Amino acid sequence: MQDPRSASLADYARRAFEARVRVWAPRLAGPLHALYGPDAAAPLTERLLQAVRLAVASRRPSLLALDADRQTDRGWFQDTHQIGYVAYAELFGPTLHDVGQRVDYLAELGVTYFHLMKVLAARPEPNDGGFAVADYRAIEPALGSMADLERLAWAGHQRCRRQG
Repeated sequence: MQDPRSASLADYARRAFEARVRVWAPRLAGPLHALYGPDAAAPLTERLLQAVRLAVASRRPSLLALDADRQTDRGWFQDTHQIGYVAYAELFGPTLHDVGQRVDYLAELGVTYFHLMKVLAARPEPNDGGFAVADYRAIEPALGSMADLERLAWAGHQRCRRQG
């Protein structure tokens, strides 16, 4: 049986997403219209929104709650209690599993969010040092897998969060 709080959170997330769509979709459609023409803009806009709807629908309840918190605190990332950490994944790791072994260390430093660079699968050379992405749904093979990234993100959310 599903926890009623999860159902209400999912409903809230759906309604919040649709409210954002009403605000932002017209701003998305304009550039698509300019780039691809009037015949392609509407189907592309709807296809993109459907992909995002599916992603929101499959989001973990804990992340939906974080989304809701951030909607009410839009300047969360500017809070003076936030401590960010940026690292090249392959240098900090060298794999995502290895990065995960350092989450406790980051938490001890007081880090509340961290950003790993060059995680997504890069296109073949020339690729701007690995920043030119070939596939936004794939992890650079030497680092691990999407499941490894999901485990790392989950561990980070559990250990590295703003206090107070």
